[in-house]
Amino acid sequence: MTAAPLLDLRVRALTWEADGILGLELVRAQGTDPLPAFTAGAHIDLHLPTAAGERVRSYSLLNDAAETHRYCVAVNRDAASTGGSAWIHAALRPGQVLRASAPRNNFPLDDSTAPAVFI
Repeated sequence: MTAAPLLDLRVRALTWEADGILGLELVRAQGTDPLPAFTAGAHIDLHLPTAAGERVRSYSLLNDAAETHRYCVAVNRDAASTGGSAWIHAALRPGQVLRASAPRNNFPLDDSTAPAVFI
């Protein structure tokens, strides 16, 4: 089984969401084709070009799945980071291109049953 090709995503915006949490808005680096669809609970793997070499880190998608033009994730600055979140907070800038996996969902929500309430 071969892995799906990686997506080239441009950092459209970085936002300070809260103390130690940085929001990333990612769009296609080239073209305007819709991004691969996702469902609630899905995540993408970002391939981060850190000084210590490439690090692959998973981040949950936060935006509405109906938005086919972007992916939004939030990254907590982990004090014990081995290069992923530390690199994002210190070195990532708008306009940079990152490679990413297509979204996947290891625990999809079963909406065929009664409504669920998450607290």
